[in-house]
Amino acid sequence: MQAIFDHLTAILVGATLLGALLFVQMRQHQAAIETVVHDRAQEHAGSFFDTAQREIENIRTRQQAQAGMGYYIMDIEGTAARTDRFTFITSEPPPAGSATSVEHSLKAVSYVLRETGDSVRVGTSKRATYRVERWTNQVDPATSSAPAGFTFAGVMAVDVVTFVVRAYDRNNALRTWAGTSGGYGRPGSTWSANDPVRYEIEIETAAKAPDMRAGDQKSTSQQNLVRVAHSIRPVNSGATGSSTVTGPS
Repeated sequence: MQAIFDHLTAILVGATLLGALLFVQMRQHQAAIETVVHDRAQEHAGSFFDTAQREIENIRTRQQAQAGMGYYIMDIEGTAARTDRFTFITSEPPPAGSATSVEHSLKAVSYVLRETGDSVRVGTSKRATYRVERWTNQVDPATSSAPAGFTFAGVMAVDVVTFVVRAYDRNNALRTWAGTSGGYGRPGSTWSANDPVRYEIEIETAAKAPDMRAGDQKSTSQQNLVRVAHSIRPVNSGATGSSTVTGPS
């Protein structure tokens, strides 16, 4: 009888150890997967800023935009918690060896937030996912004028759950509109002293994580969420809001 009890005890201890090893292995596997998911979300946010930071740093002043594009605009549509569209005029260096003038490198750019109809779990909640599209309106070198509409220029970011843009003028006041004429459902010309000189951009991306998790991870894990925020001041705008670079002639 004692031998039977010894065998049962050994079986129970072995089963417990095996269960513990399987649990540790499952958690290590889960952690490895979540690291990959986190890296993917971070890559999405980082690739967005590779383009956004360059374009915002090159935002043109009112005088430069009018000289090169025929108009000036800075427009932020949406709410305080979500930007649906951000439009501005920037400059793109011409290709090496190109004789294209400065005016021909000017373009109006819109970052447009589009809902995908999908969602992703972050911690205990599900959040709607979006993509950020890039639309452009660029001066045609053949005519030296800008076309009437914007053209789709690709997707900047996917798996986006938060996208917020804020613009500040030289007095640190929030601005959602600045322009030389009405349009885009906005009022007419604004005072140039209120043109933005600093921008804050926040983006959160959340890649889909595996559905199978340990019970204690379901309510706490947010490894698939990445938040990146930058404050960017265009190189053309000083603290006073005036241009430090002469506009194209």
